[in-house]
Amino acid sequence: MKATREALEAFLLGPALPNSVVVLSADLKKPTKVDKFALRYPTRYIECGIAECNMIGISAGLAQAGFSPICTSFASFLTGKYDTIRVSIAYQQAPVLLVGTHAGLAIGKDGVTQMGLEDLSLMLGMPNMRVINPSTHNLAQCLLSNIFCHGKLEVPTYLRLGRQPVTEHYNENIDCTHGFNTFGSGQDLIIISSGCVLDSALEAQHTLLKYAINSTVIDIFDLTHYNAKLLLDHLSTSASFCCIEDHSIIGGCSSVIQNLIIDNHLPINSFHKLGIHRDFPESGEPKELYSKYRINATSIVELVLNTSLD
Repeated sequence: MKATREALEAFLLGPALPNSVVVLSADLKKPTKVDKFALRYPTRYIECGIAECNMIGISAGLAQAGFSPICTSFASFLTGKYDTIRVSIAYQQAPVLLVGTHAGLAIGKDGVTQMGLEDLSLMLGMPNMRVINPSTHNLAQCLLSNIFCHGKLEVPTYLRLGRQPVTEHYNENIDCTHGFNTFGSGQDLIIISSGCVLDSALEAQHTLLKYAINSTVIDIFDLTHYNAKLLLDHLSTSASFCCIEDHSIIGGCSSVIQNLIIDNHLPINSFHKLGIHRDFPESGEPKELYSKYRINATSIVELVLNTSLD
């Protein structure tokens, strides 16, 4: 088991790293996993200190000069500089990779100020911004390779990474071009997952089989550049949905899927959202927090069993 943030380190130290890449940090190079890159490539690393706005501005300038900057910090700190990102990167269409780590509840005892829980809603509302939320280490590596497939970053991109180790459900040759992947083909229910909660979705899928409920799990990892026609084909196979994400239920994956269903007039029998419900969560052990805020497999199963799927 590896954390998705470790994929950034693997990419930065790998043989396919483009020469155009420059990495910036705001005094968090070790937890964001760019410390080894800084040692190996000291002339391509910029330590900005606790000055995220300056870091974003420097990144925008580097992008406009032909470099491919990777701007790193905790998701909550990075996207908290919304206006600077909006004006310096999105509005200018500066090809910067914004990497927000420690997303969701997994940072636990460090508390809500460290938790990225509204970052997707902020970045998804940003014009010109590609938003990516991988579920596993291998998938994150694949997506990083895809982002730099032409040797340079081409569009402003937000990459959301987790702190916690997660089970690997993908091989190293996964096709990530559609923006999502499916597990199973059941039509009683569709479980939509985004980010580091795929384990919970798949566990719930397995448990529901004991109750003769056959489901499909959709892992959506590119929340802006997905294959809409193909995704709609999968969504149209059922009218019962359950969306789980380690994020606010407002403006994140749940909103993306619900808008897609409504805009395309697909029938809805039920639509459950598991995530943070406009709360500032408590501090605590991650496992206890996921249980308290019902972001786990048990909560999916309970919701589904108490809902008519007909």
